[in-house]
Parts: sequence; structure tokens; C-alpha cells
Amino acid sequence: MQRLRVIVWSHHVMVASGAVQADQFERLISKSHPKLRFSSGLWPRYLRGDVMPQGAQEQAKSSLILRLDRIYPGTAEIFYHPIWELMDFDRLLGPQRLRELYLSMAPSIWSPFVDSSSDGDLARLHADEEPFWKVHHKAEELDRLWSRVTGLDGVAVCLIEARMSYLGQTGMRFVHAMLGARTRLLSFGKDAGFQFPKQQSILVLLEAMCLRLIECLVVDRSGLAKNNDIARAIRHWQASAERRMNSHLESLPRPDRLALQMWSAQVTRQDYSW
Repeated sequence: MQRLRVIVWSHHVMVASGAVQADQFERLISKSHPKLRFSSGLWPRYLRGDVMPQGAQEQAKSSLILRLDRIYPGTAEIFYHPIWELMDFDRLLGPQRLRELYLSMAPSIWSPFVDSSSDGDLARLHADEEPFWKVHHKAEELDRLWSRVTGLDGVAVCLIEARMSYLGQTGMRFVHAMLGARTRLLSFGKDAGFQFPKQQSILVLLEAMCLRLIECLVVDRSGLAKNNDIARAIRHWQASAERRMNSHLESLPRPDRLALQMWSAQVTRQDYSW
């Protein structure tokens, strides 16, 4: 997931700069911001996700992420967005961590889903000892509320709701939330920041991960009959995702096609531990 994170961030920085090629971006930076130096040929490595940007994990002011954010505002938010931790499906996140991720976003995003009965006192809501209760909406109301949250925030909200539903062992709500995340991932295909072929590859890969997670946790683990309505619906969604994957593969040059096929095979074989 760290690799996908770097790929998405580095492409968004290039989109913000107006550069089309990595070498063009490197020349642009060296000319307009001579104090911001990085080795020639380093940016293509970021675009492939081969290395982490300098100082990225510490979030130090001197990190490349935050220095570029001062030039292209909003790009650091992509790198440090909670979606990357939420999409790491091999990790089981407990209620405390899910609360932290929810509250790391703007109050306008989480307030419809969190019972902030502590008189709106955010300090108390953030405190470890404060109980964290989510508001239980009906499916139709959830769809309406989710439609108001766009971009990566929209995917993150659906993933948090899905993980909470898994912890609470409410299968249908889990499926509903994961499909909400999938729908929002697909909508990125129309976004200017996701027009690069490699980012389109990431979107179809993440869609496959969402559907595989539903299959592993809801069908395989719960022992649902193979002709159950949920199981049949999942097979239908997986077939549409496979058609989308094959169509995208045909548009890629051979090295990128082989890499995506390898990633896709790993996802479809995954039996998620949590």
C-alpha cells in the first residue's frame, strides 16, 4: 500500500505543476525553485513507487512532501490521507484507531456519523477515555450522507464504516459500506488527477481488493450458500470488475500490463487474515 501511496501522490504533484513528463517536472522545479533539489532521475522512481520521499514518515517541515506542498497546496494531504491505512486490508484496526482516523478529518465529514453527545467538546471527543459511539443510519440515509462526501474523504468514510461493521459483525452493513467505497473509487476515473494510466491501474486494483475482501469475509468465512443472493451479487460485481480490468490491461504497454497482472493475481489469491 505504501507503494501505491507514493505513486498516487507523485502523479498528483505533477498534475498540479502542469508537467507531463518526469524530466519536464524535474527541470521545472530546478529552474523555479533552485533551493529544492533532488537527484536527476529520482522523480521517475517516485512515479513507480520504488522509493519513499525523503522525510515522509516523520512529517518534518523539511520533508520533501511538505516542501512541495508549499508550492502545490493540497498535495501533502493526499500523501497523509487516512485512506492508505484504511486500505491496508491485512491489518485489523480497532475502535480506538478508527476513531482517531475519523477525527483526523474535518468535523463536517465525520459529524453525521459520530454521536458527539459530549456537548460538542472536541477535546473530550478526542480523549481516550471518552466513549465513541457511531450513529446508526438506515441504508438509504447512509447513501445520502455518503454522496455528500467527495474524493478520498468519501472513500475513507465508507471504509471506516465498513471496518466498524466488521468489528460489530453486521455483514450486510459491511457489504453496503464496501460497495460504497468501490463506487467512489470508480468515480475517480473521471477526475483530472487520476488520468495517468498507472493511476487508472491503481483504481481497478483497489476495486478488486474491495470485492475480494467482501468475498473472503462475508461469503467464505460466514459459510453462506453459494446460491445466496449476496453471493450471487458479489459474483456479478466481480465479473464487471474483471471486464473493467481486462479492458484497461489492453490499453497498457507490456511492462505495465505485466505488473498489473501480477498485482491483480496477488489480490485475487489473498485470504485476508482479519
